[in-house]
Amino acid sequence: NCVTAIHPAQDGWLWVGTDHCGLYHLSPDGQKSTHYEPSSTPHMPGTVTSIYQDERGMLWLGSSLGQLVCMDPSTGVCTPIGQIVPGGAGLRKIYGIDADRRGNIWLATMGDGLFGYNPRSGLLQHYSTAGAMNQSDRNGILSSLWNNCVLVDGSLLFVGHTAGIDCFRIKDDDTLELEGRYLQTAVSDMKMDDYGRVWAGTGDGLFCLKPEGNGVETTQLTHKDGLCNDVVRSIEIRN
Repeated sequence: NCVTAIHPAQDGWLWVGTDHCGLYHLSPDGQKSTHYEPSSTPHMPGTVTSIYQDERGMLWLGSSLGQLVCMDPSTGVCTPIGQIVPGGAGLRKIYGIDADRRGNIWLATMGDGLFGYNPRSGLLQHYSTAGAMNQSDRNGILSSLWNNCVLVDGSLLFVGHTAGIDCFRIKDDDTLELEGRYLQTAVSDMKMDDYGRVWAGTGDGLFCLKPEGNGVETTQLTHKDGLCNDVVRSIEIRN
């Protein structure tokens, strides 16, 4: 199967999303697995492009083809997000999911900007680009509607898109304030290491963004530095 998403499970196993074959729960040694097939698991997306497990243990499964769903791992039951989140029925093409320290869920979409969901209030906020239809100036803060990934660290939220990275500060009222825009290339994945550096996979190699004083120092690594290929689709950091 073509693997499209991997997320560590809270039980030490792995959640593995695939292209057209649904979801797998895989043991660390790869010898045992449970397959949640779209044909036998109602509402299971055929293609799972993003996975997040929240503090309650619920799985959020994004798909490039259909609606976002939540799955209870204890039962395998999937529920369309529109039955859980008011106004959530239109949440589709979710390519990135992460949560902040207050439990807000951030959803990066391919073509419809960024969404922030507050489980405490039930409020769903939509962030788009300036000038996009029906968007207020306050929420028209993104550089691109086409977002591949989202990364949250403390009060900072990074959105990787087709033209680089937008960095926002999550304010106390859960709204976003622009901190900076970095790179000028399509970003496919982002991870943060223990030193606070953001690593970004792109079609032009691997980039490292390191905070320095009031700015950010950017380093680019390519095949000339030892990468096997300049196209970096995904990143995993091991301490």
